[in-house]
Amino acid sequence: MEISKEKLEAFFEWLKKDGLPPKRSERLWRKTITAKLLHDDPMTLSNYEDFHIDYNQKLETQKSDMVPFIDRKIMIGISLKRNNVLKVVHDAIDADSYIHLFFDDGSDELVHKKVCIQIISPL
Repeated sequence: MEISKEKLEAFFEWLKKDGLPPKRSERLWRKTITAKLLHDDPMTLSNYEDFHIDYNQKLETQKSDMVPFIDRKIMIGISLKRNNVLKVVHDAIDADSYIHLFFDDGSDELVHKKVCIQIISPL
């Protein structure tokens, strides 16, 4: 089994939080866990599989929480159908996780960036 240093460090931290802290020497504790991983110790592998599930879920959560960057110039000129009326985006202002769209008819709307990504992705 090949594990990156970053993932191994995360595994050690996960074990500590999970209730398996080092009793005497952290260096010896780390060496023992690493050796057990390399020799396919069933209990250590089971812990590692549980860690891996948590690790991947955290990565997915972080990815989904990330707000994408959208250049406001991309949104200008796009036609959108709102309430059965075709509107053209006249201007756009970036506002954290939203884009404030201003339409050619004078109306405006606050749209989440994830929705804007869906709007511009077919372009």
